[in-house]
Amino acid sequence: MKAAALLARHADTIEKAPLDGDAYKAAKSDLLAAAGAAKDKRLKGEIQGAIDTREKFGVGNVAPDIEGVDLDGVSFKLSDYKGKVIFLDFWGDW
Repeated sequence: MKAAALLARHADTIEKAPLDGDAYKAAKSDLLAAAGAAKDKRLKGEIQGAIDTREKFGVGNVAPDIEGVDLDGVSFKLSDYKGKVIFLDFWGDW
């Protein structure tokens, strides 16, 4: 239960604090220690997932180099537009 309480307590810090800041580093350290001691595998995964998601996909991080096909059928990679302002519109029809 300590891990769940720490996750609730530090969720906002993990989601929003600067990655190189002391608050983020302390919250991450607390959560990883609690996850290591926790017996609930789901909770361990939730803690690790919150940290991984922030560090891989958080604001300020470089976007993954996705590939796609434009409306004209031309293949492209996100890295083709490096240094340019772009707007990505993700949608589906299923």
